[in-house]
Amino acid sequence: GLSRFELGLDSPDGRAIAFARGDWQRPEVDVVVVHVDGGDHRRVTRAVGVIPPLAWAPGGRIVFATWLGPGTLRVFVIGADGRGGET
Repeated sequence: GLSRFELGLDSPDGRAIAFARGDWQRPEVDVVVVHVDGGDHRRVTRAVGVIPPLAWAPGGRIVFATWLGPGTLRVFVIGADGRGGET
């Protein structure tokens, strides 16, 4: 069966793709940014319970949610470089 997944979203300027990458059998999910020009890719965070899809926020930040249990979500905003995480 299918054990890995990757779900991506183009940045508003078209220069990068943010995606969630994980394994259906593990709770950890990587949020990764890849530059479409073939340049650098960076894991900006590893989190438990990330719920794809991701979204791009103003200023090149990435928004994602994590599931903490029944009825409990936490929303994060983090820079595409992995800095400035906030909830």
